[in-house]
Amino acid sequence: MCQFFGSRLLPALFFLSGANAWSAGPFFNVLDYGAHNDGSAPATEAIRSAIQAAKSAGGGTVYVPAGTYVSGPIELVSNLVLHIDAGATLRFPATRLPFTRGREQGIECITPVPLIGGRNLENVTITGRGVLTTDNAEWLKLMSRQRASAADPGSAFGTAWEHLLQLLELRKPIPEEEYQKAAPELRPSFVRTMDSKNVLIEGIHFVGSSMWTIHLLYSDNVVVRDVIIETYPGVHTDGIGVDSSRNVRISNCYIDTGDDGFAIIRSEHVNVSNCSISSRTSQCSAYFIETGSGTLHSTTVAPMPSGSARPVMLTTRSNCERRRWRMLLGNWSRRSISFSAMARTVSGATAMAGVRPALAATRASWP
Repeated sequence: MCQFFGSRLLPALFFLSGANAWSAGPFFNVLDYGAHNDGSAPATEAIRSAIQAAKSAGGGTVYVPAGTYVSGPIELVSNLVLHIDAGATLRFPATRLPFTRGREQGIECITPVPLIGGRNLENVTITGRGVLTTDNAEWLKLMSRQRASAADPGSAFGTAWEHLLQLLELRKPIPEEEYQKAAPELRPSFVRTMDSKNVLIEGIHFVGSSMWTIHLLYSDNVVVRDVIIETYPGVHTDGIGVDSSRNVRISNCYIDTGDDGFAIIRSEHVNVSNCSISSRTSQCSAYFIETGSGTLHSTTVAPMPSGSARPVMLTTRSNCERRRWRMLLGNWSRRSISFSAMARTVSGATAMAGVRPALAATRASWP
């Protein structure tokens, strides 16, 4: 079942600049482990078996060839390349998932496991030109939320989560059962790395998301590049969340979301460049940056392409509704964040007509 990469596939593998490069190693095709590439049966166990085989070999590449696959959550391991090839679509149906410790919207809590991800990972790559997809509407049917009304902005989740937030505001010890009550209301991140380092996410096309699309939590030395994220009009499907992480480089990404394009929370040494972002509701921004107690350092927001649907917009949690469309320096200083020239603001229709085909042409030239 174990093969090695031929020269045709080697150019598709990239490594982190400045990180310890992880060799592609042995090659594990999920079809050899029983996956059906016509979507006729779940591929969860086949993918798990291929990953475990790579782990037993000391690392390697798990290869998903062209076709349609249906899967449950995928737990990654260290020294792994997960390669979703061009023409491959990996679909994740909405379902109840096991729980694990994590963080949701800045709150340490019990969360569902991510659709793809893991904890304490090192030297991990998710790459390829395939599609990862899930249906936000189906997740909302399964985990209903407190919807907005005239006087209430609503909630990402349900009443138990809202009750937990109210208890946290009292700044008193909270019984574990309150976290357990809230957990079933939470939707999983699509991709989440936690307590991990040397991570590369490259070339993947996300269509829809259960919650945040890429959630980098307590992670160090991460590169996200050449990624397409299309989650509009999904609820709370932020594009990329950089959450208490450092040394993160994001570039050449296209993000079309009904929520914040980027959420950068208490992180340091984050560099974002050459990304096209469309945040298409009045309560969302291209960049949502929460500094907390001034713990966001050395972050560079580079110029956006002229076709971007919004200019660079920054907001803090305390004023996100009232002053969402202003550029707010707040507690930031220019020593902490460097702002380049603002991009031209154009209509969403113009941006989508101009940016998306240009990125598609770029993708067509990738090896």
